Amino acid sequence: MFNRIDFLCLAFILILIAPAWGNSCHQAALGRSCQALIDLDGAQSLPEAEGLAGNPIHTLTGAKLHTDVDLYAHSRWHGLGFYRFYQSHLVESSSLGHQWRHHFDYQLSALPDGQYRLRLPDDRRMTLNGTPSKQGHIKRASKALIWVRPDGQHYHFEQQRLVQVSERPQQPPIYLHYTDAHPDALLQRVSAGTQQLHFHYDDRQLLTQIDSPWGPVRFEYDPDQRRLMRVLYPDQRQLMYHYEQHKHPFSLTGVSIQASESSAPHRLRYWAYDPQG
Repeated sequence: MFNRIDFLCLAFILILIAPAWGNSCHQAALGRSCQALIDLDGAQSLPEAEGLAGNPIHTLTGAKLHTDVDLYAHSRWHGLGFYRFYQSHLVESSSLGHQWRHHFDYQLSALPDGQYRLRLPDDRRMTLNGTPSKQGHIKRASKALIWVRPDGQHYHFEQQRLVQVSERPQQPPIYLHYTDAHPDALLQRVSAGTQQLHFHYDDRQLLTQIDSPWGPVRFEYDPDQRRLMRVLYPDQRQLMYHYEQHKHPFSLTGVSIQASESSAPHRLRYWAYDPQG
């Protein structure tokens, strides 16, 4: 858990004074304002989280949460985007390394009592059944289970993993393609209409590059501990992640941005953890 008042106050001040950084969009390339792009993706956003405070942390568990947007879901790309979520208490490693997941990384599994457990990309869990609720409901199709969201979108699952997003307002369905039929197979391609995202991995099964309509987004990790260290964007921006507390080697302690290869990195975020993490 975070040290209390001092660190929360410092983080709050830094949030107020920090300039636009890595997850700000490249307006010259996209031709739209950043806020317009954010609004376009509202229908694909996660359900609103409860119990968050500060920068943010989860007030019940003390977990640090952080979100970065590598590709905004622009309408001319048929709403394809790529978001990443960090959660400091996450145990499992993913294709983004320790304690990171991306926004396509859902999991839907059946429970013994006939209900269903939906794990969201930020590691929140929801219990659903066939009765409509404020979190949506589950219905069966011939080969899939479908999470019907309250906004009307349909998330199709096969082998516990997300394979399609349909009923999107004014957008074609999103299809997710994997390397094989195994539930733990890697995401290989995401398509919507004529647009696609292609995913590339190293021999550790870590995501190293996404080929997108905007250009390639590259990911770098440290050689030993599967920690995400750097993200490089087509416009030469770089985001750098810091893990500086030796007792918590996977706990994110800060973020820096480098505007171009010739500029110096600028530290934007500082976080610290107590002995319990």
